[in-house]
Amino acid sequence: GNGLFVCSGCFSYYDELYLTGVSPKEGPLRGGNEVVLDGQGFTADVHVLFGSQSSPTVTLVSSKQLKVKVPRALAADLVDITVYNKNGVGSQRRVYRYVDDLAVAGVAPRFGPLAGGTAVVLSGKGFDGASAVRFGALPAASFTVNSPTRLTAVSPPAAAAGAVDLTVETPRD
Repeated sequence: GNGLFVCSGCFSYYDELYLTGVSPKEGPLRGGNEVVLDGQGFTADVHVLFGSQSSPTVTLVSSKQLKVKVPRALAADLVDITVYNKNGVGSQRRVYRYVDDLAVAGVAPRFGPLAGGTAVVLSGKGFDGASAVRFGALPAASFTVNSPTRLTAVSPPAAAAGAVDLTVETPRD
């Protein structure tokens, strides 16, 4: 018969696009780090935005996972991550946190006795999450992150007089 017409391949189903997970959920203002995005409906033509900034590199691992390079941010803040392709748009609001690049702007006081025990205040930015502070090769006797812009470290005893480098480490650097 007359009553049957088959349009072969005329309709396509697609996997709806969703973003369900982001790991890690923070990184430096300068970008360049890698983030894994989980979800579904990812395709080779998917695009990723961090806030309004486009990811420079998107690698399709599977239809459920992407590896993306984080673009540089305009400011330290929480941003949305949006994925989009021909099948739609998926996003998570305020899910990725850009943190200031680590920098030390001031140190006070700049000297203390060989016995250690001097509370030294560092001012700068990006101190949140600091994991170590060193005076030369020696770890600080203790340290406290007072705010993202202020850190207090207690000098350890030293073997000899002289200037040493002060080093602050965070998991991001």
